[in-house]
Amino acid sequence: MDNLKTRGEKYKAQVPNLVSQTPMIILGMNDQLMNIFCSYVLSNNKNIHRYSVNNLHKLMNSIGRNSFAKNPILDQKYKFLLIALEAKVIKGLSGDLLLYDINTQMDASSLLNDPDIRKELTNDDITYIEGAIANFLDNMSFDSHIEAIKDLCIGYGNADFRHRNIVLGDLKIEVAGLMTEFRRNEAATSSSTTRFRLSKMNDSIGEIHDYLRHPSNMLITGMKTFNDILGGGLQKTRLYCFFGLAGEGKTITMVNILYQTWKYNKGFKTKDPTKKPCIVLLTMENLVVEYVNSLFHVVTRGKSIKEYESAEAVLKEFHDRKFEYLDESDIEIVIDYKPVHTKDTRYLYELTEELEEEGFEVIAFFMDYLMRIRPAEYTKDNYTDLGNVSNDFKTFAILKDIPFITASQLNREAAKVIEEGRGTNQLDLVKKLNRANIGDSINIDRNIDGSIFLIPERKSEEERYMGFKLGKARYEVTTHIRSFYQPIYPESKIAFVEDLYDLVPASRETLNLTEEEIKSKMGETIQVSTKPNVKSLRDLAKTTTKQALTPPKKFLKTVIFEIPDKIRKTRDSNMEIPEKERQAVERYVLKQDLIERDKEKSHRSE
Repeated sequence: MDNLKTRGEKYKAQVPNLVSQTPMIILGMNDQLMNIFCSYVLSNNKNIHRYSVNNLHKLMNSIGRNSFAKNPILDQKYKFLLIALEAKVIKGLSGDLLLYDINTQMDASSLLNDPDIRKELTNDDITYIEGAIANFLDNMSFDSHIEAIKDLCIGYGNADFRHRNIVLGDLKIEVAGLMTEFRRNEAATSSSTTRFRLSKMNDSIGEIHDYLRHPSNMLITGMKTFNDILGGGLQKTRLYCFFGLAGEGKTITMVNILYQTWKYNKGFKTKDPTKKPCIVLLTMENLVVEYVNSLFHVVTRGKSIKEYESAEAVLKEFHDRKFEYLDESDIEIVIDYKPVHTKDTRYLYELTEELEEEGFEVIAFFMDYLMRIRPAEYTKDNYTDLGNVSNDFKTFAILKDIPFITASQLNREAAKVIEEGRGTNQLDLVKKLNRANIGDSINIDRNIDGSIFLIPERKSEEERYMGFKLGKARYEVTTHIRSFYQPIYPESKIAFVEDLYDLVPASRETLNLTEEEIKSKMGETIQVSTKPNVKSLRDLAKTTTKQALTPPKKFLKTVIFEIPDKIRKTRDSNMEIPEKERQAVERYVLKQDLIERDKEKSHRSE
């Protein structure tokens, strides 16, 4: 068979003007497009993909350096792009260092002062530009393969039946190579958070490192220990769910965290620099009026809107507490009410896109009760629909790159455990809960990244706490603590104590008396076991309780009964023993006497 290349050259002459002498890629470059590329290189928009920046670098380098010699304006912008992309891709520069590097190599003042170039790009602009880069690369790829493909097509048409399969095999290889390049160009629009390729690891690791190290990667709250069990704060793409009993803290916890997220993340940098940050609360359970009043209570630490004579007085209170939207460094709050089951999860996208059109970027989304919204695929089976809703929430969190916070109910077994504990005056009740107490919501648990149990508890009328227990975490937790109690301000019924900037957390790991608290109330203690020598303990008890039971109820040594295995002996010359504790000691000693006497009688009879 004749050499295919030779035969291709022979038949190419029969088809004039197969390829234009001027590269098509250059014909597509105009002044407006070059401005867009210059803006893209200088943009601070966090939605820019490194793949696309690298491919723009590849695209510019594929153009001959003298291609725009006859057009000084385009030539200046082309050289600017070459220098800027070299600094950005090869040297890893950005911000002021990028501008400095450009200015050391060329006079770019006219371009840097051009408002069309220096304007910040929106997310829609980024999508368009990266699509244009991919299209240029596709054209460049096709241009590089078109000659070989045409030669093979001509060769196939002129080959005899014995050699057509050989030519067809070569054609398949050529087309497969072209399709591979097309797919690579398409991958340029994918984020490293959704796709990783070992062959592009330099780009992927850089993008992942920037993502994890970016200060806006998570939102902190005003509670130290809560931030710790979250792994530092509310993280992007994560789905969190609070589980609690009906009417026992889910809503007030959401209000507190919403307010603290707003308060402690001022200056948050949105991914789209043209947008302002916004936190959304979608409620299908409580009216907006109730939420705003609760928010006012949290902000003022105990006050209610209805206590004020006028709306102006309420506004003044908000302003005095610095709860207001003044400029673009502040975060907007949107509370939106929809009746139960009137919307499905597709409404989440409608609401966020509506806000985007108004110039806001949602940075966190709260949904007060998971069971009040329908899934996009509604089956009317409660168990299946709960799983579908949580799956829709998780997908929304990933696509919007934000944390999503919602709440659901504990089951009847959890209610029984809590009520029994309260009936016997037990504390630390939240520690009794686990993932088995989710009940019908277990299908939710498969999709969430962080499950947190809530139980309100109190040590006294003045000492109120919200108990938190971490049930599940798909992220790195930065503390050994899995449950804690956050105090509520004494003058308030729902406002959690904010201790973010305190040296010591205000939270407690237990509501029971700690050893330090026992010492502060009763003096130095010595633990004595009842197991090794009951007789010596009885003798000790006799000598101490006699003094404890005599007026004026002051003594030097006492034994305080706690549990059968432990007795604490306290020395305090000025201590008055509570009546219940004296009686407990007396009953315990008498009981031990009876046990000892029974043993002695049994021993003598033997």
